Amino acid sequence: MTKRWKSTWTPVYEEGEIWYSDENALEYVENQALKYFMEQNNNQLKSTWYPVYEEPEVYFASRQAKKYFIKEAVKYYKSLENMNQLKCVGGIIGDIIGQRFEFRPKKSKDFQLYTVDSHYTDDTVMTCAVMDWLTNGGDLANTFRKWGNNFPRAGYGTMFRNWLENDLMGAYDSFGNGSGMRVSPVGWAAQSIEECFEMAEASAMPTHNHPEGIKGAQAIASSVFMARTGCTKEEIKEFIKEAFGYNLDRKLDDIRPKYHFEVSCQKSVPEAIICFLEGTSYEDTVRNAVSLGGDADTQADMAGAIAEAFGYPVDSKLYNAFIASHLPDAMYHTISEFNQKFIRND
Repeated sequence: MTKRWKSTWTPVYEEGEIWYSDENALEYVENQALKYFMEQNNNQLKSTWYPVYEEPEVYFASRQAKKYFIKEAVKYYKSLENMNQLKCVGGIIGDIIGQRFEFRPKKSKDFQLYTVDSHYTDDTVMTCAVMDWLTNGGDLANTFRKWGNNFPRAGYGTMFRNWLENDLMGAYDSFGNGSGMRVSPVGWAAQSIEECFEMAEASAMPTHNHPEGIKGAQAIASSVFMARTGCTKEEIKEFIKEAFGYNLDRKLDDIRPKYHFEVSCQKSVPEAIICFLEGTSYEDTVRNAVSLGGDADTQADMAGAIAEAFGYPVDSKLYNAFIASHLPDAMYHTISEFNQKFIRND
């Protein structure tokens, strides 16, 4: 079972290579790491210092010995956590990083990745809803409403909020990028590009049934699918251009100066894909998306989802900060269940 750091708020406390929410969280992880380290090594701790310990407390011969063992134990425990990182989280982390800039545009890649104000938005909630639907089945509209009403203050748009509150309201012909922000799990679950298209369309239909809304969902899902299954950036680019007619030949440096907040699929999805195409790492891709100065959380969500699927590693600091300690239990367990069912060693 995937281990999870114990924390109740955005991690901002830094100790060595690991970030924690506060010193209580740090103490908890140290204790858990020591316990696990001793269990795996039959309580034979390697050091020139002689440790004396008894359960459940741990005692050391000196402060230097304790410091050494904590460092070694946390390193060991952390290596296990890295091996067990959940996947299909690149979009969620991008959402959290971009959230601070959604209405405060940043036309630069030079910014702090997160602060105590960083938080998930409706992008993350609905991504988890799609995971829930793919994992457990059922009516997708009901699943969207369940998640939306369980997390009512996530920053939904006016039309979507009205839809959440009215069980009789059907799809409202939206072409907003809400269909693209939530669709990345489809790219991980689909077993063929044809199935990917079908599932992406199904994920859009309860609300975003406009042709452009469907197209945006399919473009992001197929980008994730192709990235996950070993396609090159050039192959992804040419496929998306041909299938959807998006202009992906532009450069971010040319787009950025005149770009502004834009929520339509046709004016935000292509730009998010370009952020991935120009990205040199997961973090660089997300910084690209934020630097456009547009719908930062959603574009960082979409671009980040593709970058992760492409194989750009999600830094363990970001993973532990946002996924392992930040998300509510319902979200974390849904991501875990989705991973157990769909994530394959591609």
